[in-house]
Amino acid sequence: MTLPMHQDAAAASVFRRTMMLLLLLLMFSLSSFQSVTAECPGGCTCYDEVFACHDQELDRIPDRIPPATKELDLSYNEIRDIESLTHLTELETLLLSNNNISEVKNGAFANLSKLQTLFLSVNKIDNIDIGAFNNLTSLKVLHLDYNNIHKIDSEMFKGLTKLNRLYLSNNNISEVKNGAFANLSELQALFLSENIIDNIETGVFNNLTRLKELHLDYNNIHKLDLEMFKGLKKLDKLYLSNNNIYKVKNSTFSNLSKLQTLYLDNNKIENIETGAFNNLTSLKVLNLDYNKIHKLDLEMFKGLRKIYKLFLNHNMIKNIPPGTFDSLTSLSFLILSNNNISEMKNGVFSNLPKLQILFLHRNEIENIETGAFNNLTSLKELQLDYNNIHKLDLEMFKGLTKLNRLYLSNNNISELKNGVFSNLPKLQILFLHSNKIDNIEIGIFNNLTSLDSLSLHDNNIHKLDSEMFKGLTKLNRLILSNNNISEMKNGVFSNLPKLQILSLSGNKIDNIEIGVFNNSTDLEELHLDYNNIHKLDLEMFKGLTNLSTLYLSNNNISEVKNGAFANLSKLQALFLSENIIDNIETGVFNNLTRLEELHLDYNNIHKLDLEMFKGLTNLNILFLDHNMIRNIPPGTFDSLTSLSLLQIDHNPLTCDCNILLLVNVLKERSDVLGDYDLSCNFPVEMREISLEEITENNFNCTSPDVIVVPENKTLSVGEQLQLSCKAVGDPEPSITWAKDDIDLELGKRVQVFQNNTLIISKVERTDGGKYKCVASNYLGRKSFEAMVNVNGFGGKRL
Repeated sequence: MTLPMHQDAAAASVFRRTMMLLLLLLMFSLSSFQSVTAECPGGCTCYDEVFACHDQELDRIPDRIPPATKELDLSYNEIRDIESLTHLTELETLLLSNNNISEVKNGAFANLSKLQTLFLSVNKIDNIDIGAFNNLTSLKVLHLDYNNIHKIDSEMFKGLTKLNRLYLSNNNISEVKNGAFANLSELQALFLSENIIDNIETGVFNNLTRLKELHLDYNNIHKLDLEMFKGLKKLDKLYLSNNNIYKVKNSTFSNLSKLQTLYLDNNKIENIETGAFNNLTSLKVLNLDYNKIHKLDLEMFKGLRKIYKLFLNHNMIKNIPPGTFDSLTSLSFLILSNNNISEMKNGVFSNLPKLQILFLHRNEIENIETGAFNNLTSLKELQLDYNNIHKLDLEMFKGLTKLNRLYLSNNNISELKNGVFSNLPKLQILFLHSNKIDNIEIGIFNNLTSLDSLSLHDNNIHKLDSEMFKGLTKLNRLILSNNNISEMKNGVFSNLPKLQILSLSGNKIDNIEIGVFNNSTDLEELHLDYNNIHKLDLEMFKGLTNLSTLYLSNNNISEVKNGAFANLSKLQALFLSENIIDNIETGVFNNLTRLEELHLDYNNIHKLDLEMFKGLTNLNILFLDHNMIRNIPPGTFDSLTSLSLLQIDHNPLTCDCNILLLVNVLKERSDVLGDYDLSCNFPVEMREISLEEITENNFNCTSPDVIVVPENKTLSVGEQLQLSCKAVGDPEPSITWAKDDIDLELGKRVQVFQNNTLIISKVERTDGGKYKCVASNYLGRKSFEAMVNVNGFGGKRL
């Protein structure tokens, strides 16, 4: 529709006025943005209602902080005085921690009635004027920790009627006087840890009726007065650890009926009066670790029906009378380790139906009466290691039907009788190492169908019977290291289909029967190091199709034959260090295509075959140090495309043209050698010269020159063919043979001797053709050809 002309003009006028108004608004917005940006000092961040200038080396509070700021961060600077804040009436959060403030003056926070959180931690504050916090009527959190405050005056916190959390830890406060917290009726958490408090006046906490958390740990408190905690009706957590408290009197905690957590560890407590904990009916955690408690009174824990964690570790307890824990019906964790307990009597744990964790390790236990653990029907973990137990009675663990972990290591147990573990169907971890076990009866593990880990190392076991581990169908980890085992017979591990880790290191094994690992198809890690193994039979590791790590170090292996590791296609790490290996057959590592780590150090290896490491494209780490290697043929490491660390130090290397190619490669990849500087050993005149200093100018290296060439020949079927080829050069050239441009396959009829002469026995008609002798070193190659006719074979003679 077309508008009349006068309407069109009026619309245009309205449009122009609208655009002018929008332009003016835009200009005003830009000028406002520029003014705000200009007020933000360099290095600071200013946006919305936040002004952040932390870690800018400021020595004073910046001017012109916008009055609307709600969060101000000036932490990690060098500010000495608190000033210029009175105009920030909207401020809610103020961070001044990690500065050089030494005092807080009266009026420092005037007009900050909306401030809720104030950080003054990590300064040098040693003086706070009375009334300094008067106007902070909305403050909920105050951090004054890590300063140099010596005393708390009675009016210091006047006006902080809404304060919820107060942090005063890590100062130099020595005493807390009555009235110090009188005005903090809303306080719920008070932190006074790591001061030097040795005196807390009676009544100091009287008005803290809402306090739930009180930290007094790491001080110098010697005694707990009977009225000390009066008024703390809602206290939930009380920390008194790391003080010098030596006695806990009756009724000390009588006003703390809501207390759930009490830490009294790391004190000098010798005496706990009967009834000291009587009114703690809500208590769930009691920590008395690291004290000097000698005895447990029958009434000591009376009434603590809700407690589920009790710590008595590192005391001097000698005896636990039956009935001591009878009232602790909710107890789940009981820690009694590192005491002087010598025996466990029947009934000592008779009324603990919910106990799941019991630590008794590092005591002096010799005798455990039958029935001592009878009623622990919920127990999952029992630690009895580092005691003086000599024998395990057949009924010792009766009733522990839910036991998951049993630790019996570091005792004096000499034999394991059949039936001792018959009542533990859910046991998954059994530690029996570091005892004197020399006899394990057949069938002892029959009922442990859930066992995952069995540790028997550091005992006196001499032999492994074929039925010893019968029943352990879920065993994943078996540790038998450091015993006196000398041989392993076929079938000994046949009952362990799930075994993944097997350690037999540190024994006297010199014979491993073929097939011993046949059923160990899940095995991933095998430790046979520190034994007396002399040879590796070709079928020794048959069946270990999933093996990833094999330890054979510190044996007496002198040679490694081709096929020794043929079945280990998933092997990733192979340790052969510290043997007496002087011969490694070509192709021995060919099938180890996943190998990443190979240790051949500390042996007697004299030479490296050019094909030794062929196929090891994933090898990342190779140790060849401390051998007798003199020559490294050029190209020895060419196939090791993933190599990141090569250790070949401490070998009597000969520096000649052969090593020059390696030198050049190592100069390009100096990081591969690690921290060791390789040097020449031979010839004498180059001894101790670093390989890094060697260049082509040190030698007269030449490309191959063939001095004896193969001759054309005609012969009859059945005769012997002999072709000669000799070449000179430095490095010494290698010679290969080809027929009709295809490399010859050597076998019984086709052989190349040490002098590089090619001999084919009983020549056949198909042996006729073009033969080529190729001489090569890294400087070049030369080849010569000869035609062989067999009984009128149609090739032309040259």
